[in-house]
Amino acid sequence: MSALAVLPPIGRLGRYDLLGKLATGGVAEIYVGRMTGPRDVTRMVVIKRINPSLAENPIVKRDFLHEAKLMLGLSHPNLATVHDVGEESGALFLAMEWVRGVSLRKVLDASRRKQQPLPLELVVDLFTDVASALAHVHTATDAQGKPLRIVHRDISPENVVVGWNGIPKLLDFGVAKSDAASKQTDAGVVKGKYAYMAPEQWGGETVDGRSDLFALAASLHEALTGKALFDRPTPMATMAAIVLQPPPDPPSASRADVPAELDRIVAKGLAREPSARYASAEEMRSDLEALAASIAPLSSQGSTREQRAAAFLRALFPGEADREPILDRKPPSMRFAVEAPREPTPVDLQLQAEADLESDAILREQRSRQRTVALVVALLVVATLAFVVVNLR
Repeated sequence: MSALAVLPPIGRLGRYDLLGKLATGGVAEIYVGRMTGPRDVTRMVVIKRINPSLAENPIVKRDFLHEAKLMLGLSHPNLATVHDVGEESGALFLAMEWVRGVSLRKVLDASRRKQQPLPLELVVDLFTDVASALAHVHTATDAQGKPLRIVHRDISPENVVVGWNGIPKLLDFGVAKSDAASKQTDAGVVKGKYAYMAPEQWGGETVDGRSDLFALAASLHEALTGKALFDRPTPMATMAAIVLQPPPDPPSASRADVPAELDRIVAKGLAREPSARYASAEEMRSDLEALAASIAPLSSQGSTREQRAAAFLRALFPGEADREPILDRKPPSMRFAVEAPREPTPVDLQLQAEADLESDAILREQRSRQRTVALVVALLVVATLAFVVVNLR
């Protein structure tokens, strides 16, 4: 029996015992939780709770609830399952599947550190599964069958966790957009990790599932080569690398065992124009699946892709799969109070005004970014024309 199964709780949220804090982010705290049912039936979960300092921020609460609504409607083997949404003492929280494993970012870092490139078949297998998860996300519908048109907007190695069982899971829909979101959620907002954002995201244009495929292809290129494709020292340099520079070298330029078909898949996902990319995640998944069948080594016959991934992870991180996580056992802050519905107070109105100001600031920043992109493009065009004129003379 795991030691966590009998660990005394440090607090409680709804029907979940909190066993300790696993991590803290900018918006939320992550706890390991335990739900106990009849006859000592237990389930271990992770609890994602809004950070106490942001619990009354209207924008944070809105985005948190939007994430919860999206994830409750999704069900796929390569997505982390959301079991429950609740509110306790004024704090919103999600109870989610606890994926025991490591992020793809940590896998890439360990691979670089040990100078041990990820096996080609492992990379293709993992990205086939993530593309399958994205296909499910992009085609999800509401209860009436209406397409939700969800776009994750934050595909990156940080948001893929590979379980010790070898199953990858796509996480974190905190900045996802969908037709179910209010216009305020999406209008003019640049969201995502800079080095994986599609050109249209940088320009503040309309994004769709093909924007996620650009980020997936950038992550795939990095997994194959061990180098972040577009990451630069500053956001503007990163933007220039994505929007202005020529197409990047194929993975095979850095790694001789990458077949031409995999180069083609990566290049199609990285096309600057969305219309030149894969039309859907399912198309990309299908091509990766076909490639996986052709490159699986003879030594792997009789084993599943999950078994191969699990064996590789345990070799890359010896002993870690069997260790219990290190938890912060300090009791959580529960200083919120649930208030009865009431008329807006001056404080409420101030918070709403601050939220409106924040939205306006985001719009101003986005317009400034668009003007900068346009200026850089214009300068590049002028320089090119000047070069042509001089050479013609």
